[in-house]
Amino acid sequence: MGKQVTIYENLDAKSMFDWRQKDGNPYVNFTRNTNQLLFLNKHKDLRNKMIILEYGCAFADLLSMMKTFNHEHEVHGVEVVKEVAREAEKRLGRGSMFVQSCEEKIPLKSGSVDLISSFDMIEHVEDRKKLNKMFSECNRLLKKDGKCIIVTPNFNWILKIIYVVSGNSWMVDKKFHSNMYTAARLKKEMASELRITKVERGYDLNFIKRMLSWFGIYKHICVIAGKK
Repeated sequence: MGKQVTIYENLDAKSMFDWRQKDGNPYVNFTRNTNQLLFLNKHKDLRNKMIILEYGCAFADLLSMMKTFNHEHEVHGVEVVKEVAREAEKRLGRGSMFVQSCEEKIPLKSGSVDLISSFDMIEHVEDRKKLNKMFSECNRLLKKDGKCIIVTPNFNWILKIIYVVSGNSWMVDKKFHSNMYTAARLKKEMASELRITKVERGYDLNFIKRMLSWFGIYKHICVIAGKK
């Protein structure tokens, strides 16, 4: 029998902390965050001073790394789990965190944000109306040249089969992922509130994974959008 893996459940602070302590491999986390950082930088130069907002930032690992590109970045995170948001704020500083659900209005000025990102968050939100409100809020917050980058696991039919046969059937369990997207569906929903500029097959820099993506085998859907 393989190693028992801790998988955090929606809005469950205890399981999120358990996952981070028991199965949050530092090397894997660093590699993932580095790939995410380089992907964001590809679409918005992180060397330039910016106001940055991340939805579902969890422990603020990615936001902390963004500050290494430019220490003058003003970074903010949105996190619904209060205990996790407190830990994130310790790293980012007082006033950096918004402890709220994704559909609520963000206390920042309209047209003031350069970059909005969200990695592996929207699949945990069952109510699509809440996500539509979030996308609308992203449009309000973005500057004219701002970018909104939403990334979520790919749940096309090929990946669903792979998850099941590889022993990762929890990926398609609504207990953990209550909202499963395909690229077409995510693009359509975001397009109602934002101007879609590009859809990419994953953010991983691994050459083999990039090649497999052309056959529909890619772990993440990445939609890049601008202000409407």
